[in-house]
This record gives sequence, structure tokens and C-alpha cells, in this order.
Amino acid sequence: MLKYIFKRILVFIPTLLIICLVAFTINSFAPGDPVSRLLSGSLEKPENSEYYEVRYQQLRHQMGLDLPVFYCSVKTLADPDTLYKISNEKHLHSLIFLTNTFGNWAFISEYYLSLNVLIKETNQYPSWNKLLKLIAQSKDVNQID
Repeated sequence: MLKYIFKRILVFIPTLLIICLVAFTINSFAPGDPVSRLLSGSLEKPENSEYYEVRYQQLRHQMGLDLPVFYCSVKTLADPDTLYKISNEKHLHSLIFLTNTFGNWAFISEYYLSLNVLIKETNQYPSWNKLLKLIAQSKDVNQID
């Protein structure tokens, strides 16, 4: 009987490990943003864009989504280690594309920060603001020019 229990425990440990890895993988690669889903359920949509962004960042921090998914990864030298801090998914994909295309994160980061400052300062000009937001989300280098 003791031998049977010992065998079951030895089978239980790898099974639990595999289930945890599968759950982690599914959770990491699931589509969508849980924070935007939570905010879309409430009535806090972008009437006040600044308030929405602040609330979005607070919820992201509360849920732990502002931390890296996994602390050990293999990347190229051009990839920054702080890319996980970008909360807007379209901006994130655009920055990854620019980093993979040009390979100079210092210039791309400076470009992105100055573009964000320009977007915040053109809130009173809706057509300019919309154009700048499209540029920030763009993956086409010719469109950015």
C-alpha cells in the first residue's frame, strides 16, 4: 500500500507541473486586453481621455500587468528590456516593428516619447491629434514619413 501511494505521489508532481505550465501559456497568449475589457464593462469610456488613461494604468498595476510576463527571455541586442511597460497594444506592435527594422532603441524611444508629448499637446486640435495617433500606431515606415 505504501508503494502504491509513493507511485501516485511521483505521478502527481509532474502532472501538476505540466498543468501549471499549460495554464501559464494559455494565460500569456490569450488574445485581448483584460484591463480594457474591465473598463469597457464599466461606463468609464473616453469621455475624458486623461482620466481613462490614468484609470487604465491603475488597473494595469493592480492586476500586475505592468510587470514582465517572464523574467528570463532570449532577445536580440536591439530589443529593449523595458518594452513590457508600453500598455497600448498597437503602440507596442509598432515599436517592436520599428526596433526590428532599424535596431536603434535609443532613437525609437526618443521618437515615441516626443510623439506622445505632441499627442497630449494637440488635444484641442482633433484632426492633428487623430493623425498623430495613427502615426504612433503605424507599422509602415513610408506612412510615418
